[in-house]
Amino acid sequence: MKRLLLLFLFCNLTLASFAFSVGDSFIFNSRFWQNKLSLNAFEENVFSAGFTFDLTDHKDIKDKIYAFHIPVLLDFSMLSLILEPFIYPDISNDASAYGGSITLTSLIKSDDINSTYVNGYLRAALANQKAKIARGTSPQNKENFKQFAFEGGLNFNLANLYSFNVNGNIFTYPDEVKNISYFGGVMNQNELADLGTIDYILNFPQFSVGGNIVWFSSERNAKTCFGYKYINYKNNLAAHSLILRTIIPISTNLSTTLVYNHLFETHHKNKDLFGIGLNYLF
Repeated sequence: MKRLLLLFLFCNLTLASFAFSVGDSFIFNSRFWQNKLSLNAFEENVFSAGFTFDLTDHKDIKDKIYAFHIPVLLDFSMLSLILEPFIYPDISNDASAYGGSITLTSLIKSDDINSTYVNGYLRAALANQKAKIARGTSPQNKENFKQFAFEGGLNFNLANLYSFNVNGNIFTYPDEVKNISYFGGVMNQNELADLGTIDYILNFPQFSVGGNIVWFSSERNAKTCFGYKYINYKNNLAAHSLILRTIIPISTNLSTTLVYNHLFETHHKNKDLFGIGLNYLF
């Protein structure tokens, strides 16, 4: 981990034309903990790219899970394009995954007099997991498992003081899931769509819908978000997710993020998840 941070600092010295931010976040509850180390390099109003390394220790998975992401953003005056490829290498657990998403964001309506605007976005994602799978009473067999997700949402911004967001998504599985009795995959389903939770989801979502409200503090430049999401799964399970997230500036270049997520799940105990993160801008 220390070597990665030194590499990021070296990049900052050699590419002076870009701004850099380095972040580290930690999420935990009784079932898992996850550490996420990230680097973002961006040129104002045009281009940004990043690298993220996730390390997860999950109660239901034998060994630690490793994941790598390389998001890229192209930001134009009326349209933004986000590419987010990812890979879970077969380092442990005898399972791997790869995939990515593409997101198009566009300005729908703008009112400069009242300082309000409306944005919309569409997202498509795909993934392929290679893992041991058992169907019905058949023995486990390692095979490829494909899935897709499609998402759309709207953002209403009021004078940069309040922001209201609504979105929904749907998952499809070309490789049928109804007769699966065992699935040894390790990919977090949050990779493909916004499920409104910081939980590490190994189950198969069918769809989710919800929204959030964000309000900004002009005095401390803090940002607080409260959201709700309904998540429906393929195996007749459902969850209601409530999440509270606050970003608090500590100094000009340093900020911290605090997250609390409560999940009401059918046929399961309720879950409490906590997260904390630090981000430094060079």
